Amino acid sequence: MESTLHAFFSRVRRYFARLINAGTRSANIEQRHQVRTWNGVILIFLPVVPFIIIIPLLLETITGNIYVDRSNLATAVFAELVLVICYLLNRAGRFSIARWFFFVTITMVIVANAVNTSQPHLEILYLLAVPTMGLFLLSRREMLWLSVALTVIMVWFAFSHYEDLGTSTTDLVSVVVINSLLLLTVSVYRDRLEASRSRVLVEKETQLQLMLDNLPAIVWRLDRDLAPLSSAGGPRDADMREQIVASLVNEETYRAALKVVLAGISVDFEHMSHGVPCRSYAEPMYDTTGEIIGCSGITIDISTQKQEEARREAAIAEHERMRVLEDFLESASHDLRTPLTEMNMSVELLRRAPDPERRDYHGERLNQSIRRLGHILDMMFTMVRLDVLTPEQGEPLDLNYVVRYVSDETLEFAEAHKIKLNRELASNLDTISSYSEDALRTAIDQVLQNALQNTPEDGSVTLRTVRQGERICLEVIDTGVGIPADELERVFDRFYRVEKHRPLDEVHVGLGLAIAKRVVELHNGEIRIESEVGQGTRVILCFPLAPAA
Repeated sequence: MESTLHAFFSRVRRYFARLINAGTRSANIEQRHQVRTWNGVILIFLPVVPFIIIIPLLLETITGNIYVDRSNLATAVFAELVLVICYLLNRAGRFSIARWFFFVTITMVIVANAVNTSQPHLEILYLLAVPTMGLFLLSRREMLWLSVALTVIMVWFAFSHYEDLGTSTTDLVSVVVINSLLLLTVSVYRDRLEASRSRVLVEKETQLQLMLDNLPAIVWRLDRDLAPLSSAGGPRDADMREQIVASLVNEETYRAALKVVLAGISVDFEHMSHGVPCRSYAEPMYDTTGEIIGCSGITIDISTQKQEEARREAAIAEHERMRVLEDFLESASHDLRTPLTEMNMSVELLRRAPDPERRDYHGERLNQSIRRLGHILDMMFTMVRLDVLTPEQGEPLDLNYVVRYVSDETLEFAEAHKIKLNRELASNLDTISSYSEDALRTAIDQVLQNALQNTPEDGSVTLRTVRQGERICLEVIDTGVGIPADELERVFDRFYRVEKHRPLDEVHVGLGLAIAKRVVELHNGEIRIESEVGQGTRVILCFPLAPAA
């Protein structure tokens, strides 16, 4: 109930505010306030005057007594007509005409009514209300002319009705003159106070304009139709400033954002204006009744900020490249030096060995070193090739088929190391969108090899496929040594190795999981890892479903 009443009174207040608004936008602020105040008074008195007429007539009909003169009723009707005309003139923007029409007409009515009444000394006192109304409707000079005119009228009236007024003549003239002088004094004080305030406002406006002109920002205002009202600050070229503001309201995307502001929601957004990156902040503007009448905002040139961000990102990227390069050099120097050293020793021992069996032994060691060196180089070249590729829409592929193929290839290795290789593949699994079947095999093989190398004898590695929403996921679960929590975030970094888990007799470059991650990204998928020391590791690779045919 309370909310309903609040909504009702809000609508009434907004409707009343529209009724008392000035009828022209060219009027200055002070004049608009004067018109609003006068229109409000008129709208309040318009329904009151009919009661002044109707109630005495009803009482006269009921009791038979006369409560009011017919001349007074005619005066009330005429005053009602004057108020209506003044309101219409105000709404038409004829404020000056409405003011003087009101004062001249009301003064004539009061004087005419006083002349024709039996108690002129009482009726003429209504003249005191005229300068009171002039206090907030007229300027100081206009108040002076009005006071002089009322004094002349009162003197003429008093001496022309001297027989009726008698000794009250001087009193009446004195009351009107004193009242006019007091109101004129108040008017002078008001004008001087307003002048002083205006000087302060002009000084502050000048200071504010100076600040705005030296800020890399534009302050602007728009009406409810998103038409520019004013702008300040930013470029010294006013045309350029107007073009920047116009680009806000002409671009449909930014216009939609500004319409959100007209719904009472503050927004901020980035945009380009004449090739300059900008950020705008917008707030709704309200009138005195709480109704949104437009929006105001500030547009800031963020090109310097963008350049700083670009430099910072470039520095971070360069730092990351240097870190990767250092890791690469450290890893490559170690991993390449080991097989090269073995190759050098094997060649020397092979040259010196007189026994054929020893020559065969050292020849096999030489072949192993060559294969290990080839493996290292293959891994590095694979990573380089993957780096230059971009994600694309691929062909449908059965993930279970790839998992079976890769696991069959590694089954011999698992059995040789006494590791049980399990496959839990979901049946009737939908196809995924494969960018490259060979690349996908490589990724799964790298994850599987990583699991087998870190699983001790009598352990197990499980390959499991499952559908999760709109994705098909492969889980590679091992019962190996696990990975410490503080190293999980870096296991996908290139050349990163958990050194204490690295088998001494294996070549481990630190690129296996990095290659797997890159391949998954090329398939628009996701890879993540879960591990606990002593419990094992779970690597999850998820791929989007292939589009329906």
